[in-house]
Amino acid sequence: GRAVGCLKMYILSSMLCESTVDPLAANEVKGYVENREISSFVALVSAYQRDDLHEFERVLRTNRRSFDNFLKVYIDDLLKNVRTNVILQLIAPYTNISIGFVAKKLRIPDAEVEALLISLILDARILGYIDQVEQRLTLTSKTKSKDETLAGLNRWVSRIESMSASIQGKIR
Repeated sequence: GRAVGCLKMYILSSMLCESTVDPLAANEVKGYVENREISSFVALVSAYQRDDLHEFERVLRTNRRSFDNFLKVYIDDLLKNVRTNVILQLIAPYTNISIGFVAKKLRIPDAEVEALLISLILDARILGYIDQVEQRLTLTSKTKSKDETLAGLNRWVSRIESMSASIQGKIR
């Protein structure tokens, strides 16, 4: 009873914080993997770790009754995490991509894709902008920040000064 509840919370928290540690890998957990209440969580974690959005959604639909109210509060956050990871993988090879194309792949409305893309841009997980008229995401190449540029210029000036001093020392 109590151990199963704690395990559910542990599995949920590992998914919410996007941990790279497999919550089911510990020896203490293996004894509960076959538990009726935990088996749906095992399927959910498996789909989550593979970023398999459609399987994740299928597990949620088919096991809705086995997920208690505690999990139901966080389903939207989990879906957002999976969708975000799928979007990142999907857009990686492109510099310009249609929001409609992404929405079709994820099977969600264009507006939801746009909201996720805006979140990714604001969190600086992707660099780009959205053309809302054309409904396209344009990814930009990473540009150096002003601080990085100034630091590079300062190193360059320092090297020129040391070369100048060296040359002046040889002339004298």
